Amino acid sequence: MFSELFEKYNWSEISEDILNKKSSDVELLLKRKESSPNTECNIEDFKKLISPAATPFLERMAQLSRNLTLKRFGKTMQMYIPLYLSNECQNICTYCGFSLDNK
Repeated sequence: MFSELFEKYNWSEISEDILNKKSSDVELLLKRKESSPNTECNIEDFKKLISPAATPFLERMAQLSRNLTLKRFGKTMQMYIPLYLSNECQNICTYCGFSLDNK
């Protein structure tokens, strides 16, 4: 269960660890990602990227993200747009006003 997993961690320690990251940590990570963009990030890398020390590198991170997105997906955009032809539906979607069980 999620709550059990959540409670396994000491969130004050994790928070302190994130706040203690240095800009040099972020710089080294970004250099590594720029030289080999297909390398996976681990939890420590994620902590560096969300730390306050990463603030000056936001534009650089955005460019890395854009390059990776273009490499993986190209210049495509996918959208899901349902087309409702009536106010009756056979599905039971909890978020939808047209749901079968919505009286």
